[in-house]
Amino acid sequence: MIKKYQEKYFEYIISTIPDLYNDSNPELKPTEKDFLKIKKSINMCVKTGGIFLSVKKKPLGYIFFYQDESAITIPYLFVEREHRREGIANKLMQKVKKEMKKRKCTEIRLNVEKVNKKGLKFYLSQDFEVYSHIMVYKNE
Repeated sequence: MIKKYQEKYFEYIISTIPDLYNDSNPELKPTEKDFLKIKKSINMCVKTGGIFLSVKKKPLGYIFFYQDESAITIPYLFVEREHRREGIANKLMQKVKKEMKKRKCTEIRLNVEKVNKKGLKFYLSQDFEVYSHIMVYKNE
């Protein structure tokens, strides 16, 4: 069942941050700054967009989104490892797509780390297109 965010899910979301980071880029380890960033993102999404969770007896995953003018941006999509390939991400994405139409937005945007092959494959299966590449130079 897809539910809207409620304060009782806050600790669950925070507890998933290490897995969320590991899935998008195994080299990344969340810092205290990352935890603060997600806490701020929860507040922003609750105010200008939403957070949907897939819940059976307990939460199985979530999607954050916010609206910026005529676009929806998805900063986070997460499904518990043992519940992947059950259609949960698809149901969460469909909920955001309906929200996009309801709000008369023209597009959904998101970023995917290059190493997140499963995520990229999922978004391509959802008819997303690669729009740009972000280039990074690291001072090592």
